[in-house]
Amino acid sequence: MTQEAYTISKDTSLFAVLEEMLEHKYGSAVVVEGVKA
Repeated sequence: MTQEAYTISKDTSLFAVLEEMLEHKYGSAVVVEGVKA
């Protein structure tokens, strides 16, 4: 079973990303540009 990648916009604040990563225990985030994250 594969999980979807955790993607974020390049405009997402670092604080918001860290909160989400801590809450869901993500080890990484993929920054995308030009695509709705």
